[in-house]
Amino acid sequence: MRKITSSLAALALLVAVLAGAASAQNPIPVTPQPYPPASPVPNFYFGPTVEGVFPYVAGLTPYSAETNNMSLEGYLRALVFQRTGKWMSLADAERVLRMQRSQ
Repeated sequence: MRKITSSLAALALLVAVLAGAASAQNPIPVTPQPYPPASPVPNFYFGPTVEGVFPYVAGLTPYSAETNNMSLEGYLRALVFQRTGKWMSLADAERVLRMQRSQ
């Protein structure tokens, strides 16, 4: 009887130790941190700085595969961004497109 009792006590102690070790491995919930402050708003782009010439897009079909399914204004903005790394405003893109169509 004494051997059974000591075996049960040892088993209970083993279970308690393993349960304690398992509960210690649960990660503590991470406290959400606030977002860092946003970077300042970039300046608007008012035309090419070096080349002085916009890509000609007036002859393309809007919303087609050749304009990557974009409007002509959006496609012009994307091309200028690829060349200069700066976004031109939509009003400037519309103005350039009107000038290209009138030529």
